[in-house]
Amino acid sequence: MNDELDAEVVKAAPHVSQADLARHSGLTRESIAQKVLPPHRRWKRGARGRGQATPASAPPADYTPYSERKPVVVADSLSQLVGPVRGTVTLPSHLDWSGHATYDLDDPKRLVTMYKVVLQEAQSVNDLARWLNHERLEAEWAGMYLPPKVRRLWEARFPQLGHAGAGQR
Repeated sequence: MNDELDAEVVKAAPHVSQADLARHSGLTRESIAQKVLPPHRRWKRGARGRGQATPASAPPADYTPYSERKPVVVADSLSQLVGPVRGTVTLPSHLDWSGHATYDLDDPKRLVTMYKVVLQEAQSVNDLARWLNHERLEAEWAGMYLPPKVRRLWEARFPQLGHAGAGQR
């Protein structure tokens, strides 16, 4: 094939993949797709991630994003949060599966990172009580970046968290 890809040849040879066309023509698969496919059928990750051409579509009207569907555990009382405040801790894999689950609590940045992980991934009040400390949580709350749902639910249960650093976010 020459540099100018003949769209009619491509359409007439459906058994030839875009990868093969790209290899033989020297063009990229994206260039081939732009020449051959109409805009609404450009290559996207489609049917089960196989890279098939799929029409672009909007989510259904009743769609709720995962961040709003994901369960969030909130403590019954801040005083029950009696977790460690010093030293090095390793979170269990159901809370942190990142491969960096060991936290030095004497490093303020690592402590805040661990608290964010626990607040987002806790599966029970016991997880919260074991890994969070209420005094440190209150001290760090205003500076922590949290998903809106997590912050909303915790501040609804414990209004003092929202007022502690209202001007600092």
